[in-house]
Amino acid sequence: MGVWYGNPRSEFSMEGVMAQERVSQELLLKRLKRIEGQVRGIQRMIADGRDCESLITQLAAVRCH
Repeated sequence: MGVWYGNPRSEFSMEGVMAQERVSQELLLKRLKRIEGQVRGIQRMIADGRDCESLITQLAAVRCH
């Protein structure tokens, strides 16, 4: 779950819920961009003919995210 920066008393107010959704969206987009970069790196590795061990290591890194 995302980090909560709102007022604890307004945790379930409309503004509080919307703020939490924005934080969650930002975290999700950041994670997806990291994964996208890793996948592009794997594509380059394949195009460059890199060894299987290196590819497997990078695939495992993408899988954990």
